Amino acid sequence: MAHPYPQGIPDTWRGMEDHWPCRLLHILSMTSIERDRNGFYGGVEKPSHNILTYTWGRWKIRDQTAIHSPTIPVKGTSWEIPAVNEEHFTSAGFQAVINKMQEGGVDWLWVDIACIDQADEALNAQEVGRQASIFRKARNVYVWLSRLSTGTLQSAIGMINKSGLDLAYHLLHELPGLPFEPMSRLSEAFETLFGDPWFSSLWTLQEVILRHDAKILSSTGESVEWDENYPAFMSMIMNSCRNIYDDLDSLDKDLRSLKRTKDRQTADGLRLRDQITQLTTHITHWGFYTVVVNNPNVQYGLAKYRRTSRDVDRIYAIMQIYGLRVGKSARPGDNPTLPDLVNEFAQAIVTSNPIIGQAFIHSVPPEPGLSWRITENSVVPQWLRICQDPKPLCSVMCDSPSSIQITGRFCSLSSLNNSGPHDAGMPTHGEVTIAADAITGSVVYPAQRRSDQDPHGTFNYMMLNAAYGTNIGVLALGDVASYRGREAIGLLVYPLGKEPGASRLEPLSCKRVGVCSIVPETFRKAPWREITVSLD
Repeated sequence: MAHPYPQGIPDTWRGMEDHWPCRLLHILSMTSIERDRNGFYGGVEKPSHNILTYTWGRWKIRDQTAIHSPTIPVKGTSWEIPAVNEEHFTSAGFQAVINKMQEGGVDWLWVDIACIDQADEALNAQEVGRQASIFRKARNVYVWLSRLSTGTLQSAIGMINKSGLDLAYHLLHELPGLPFEPMSRLSEAFETLFGDPWFSSLWTLQEVILRHDAKILSSTGESVEWDENYPAFMSMIMNSCRNIYDDLDSLDKDLRSLKRTKDRQTADGLRLRDQITQLTTHITHWGFYTVVVNNPNVQYGLAKYRRTSRDVDRIYAIMQIYGLRVGKSARPGDNPTLPDLVNEFAQAIVTSNPIIGQAFIHSVPPEPGLSWRITENSVVPQWLRICQDPKPLCSVMCDSPSSIQITGRFCSLSSLNNSGPHDAGMPTHGEVTIAADAITGSVVYPAQRRSDQDPHGTFNYMMLNAAYGTNIGVLALGDVASYRGREAIGLLVYPLGKEPGASRLEPLSCKRVGVCSIVPETFRKAPWREITVSLD
């Protein structure tokens, strides 16, 4: 199966069903052909096929003028092919791009409007819930940027490549002056490239996560070059954005250090720092700094910067990065609202893997009674972005549609410092790393402190201590392979009821207040005991 992950597929995909698309489009005849029971499409068994990813829902013509609007001429469907406002793209242009999908002798294409039933909501929802498997089976995936001409797209990509290298050269060789020129060119190129509507769709965020090896096409379906004689793929844009982000971050640290004291408070220095903030924020919001990490909570946190035509697609358009199906895609007869979907999705994540289900922090105070629930407003600390091979040490039960119970090992946070020296109850640096959820009231939100300024969460610990005192517990979720090695992940909780452990038969009511990582030796020495926690 095709996927762009050289180290193997993400852990959340491992239990995914093996599904072939219900339909494929035969390009030469422009016929949508349904898969039969034996996996054949018009007599061809499991054909090699490509996928075209693009965005169109926001430009669908929904009134009576759609009857007289041109569409691509697809045969074999029981539904009308949707008409799209020609300000976005024309049917003739769409057809021309489809014709070019036969690259490398591939005769078949998966394209949503011809391969997903646009009239039957139940069938549509079921196929939407199989996107990850569908994308994995494609030979090649193509990203169609329908608003960018070949010349404009080539210029923007070339400028990103060159200006990124110029910025790196300036920093590496410590050239005199401030690098305004490459940064200005980057701003211009980013504005052009990421101004295409493809980059604002939540559906396409999911698709590029599933296949970031996709080739980039212009409005006329032409591929462009990353450098001489080498076509541009999405993975190259992502890699370049990560390098640029890291270089900008390094420059920002220089400007804050004694090394650049003379530049720090000058007008040029302040202007450059504003530019750095603007560029790094854009790269983060587009998702091109963290899109390939294997903790899907990172990408879920990017969903708030993307658009959908329907509110329920806030979940349907992102759920497959977890390999999950919820709502109508799992139960075709149901039609849950967005609030119900958000709860169901969060419960599905935490029951499928308790570690992934809690490997985040709240960037804004959670709704009352829902501290356990991940949402679009959740973010992931840098040290939790790599959550490979998660092995749970607890069990989860959903006792209502809006709450969960976790049974596992429990101890106080302060007891984790018994293996070494400590300061005010804070475990020894390097043994326990803390990330706190946003706190209500007058206490400053801890996650505003950058991870490089607070690598072990000392500031986070102080804020938690100020808000909740020392009565914070740690519930062991399990362990993961991170970039720092194998380490345990714990959920930080604040008891709302009686003292922990008064009865093993009665769940301890708690509020989630953050997460932590624990090195193996400290984890082994901790005074754990078995308990059931009911999270509000």
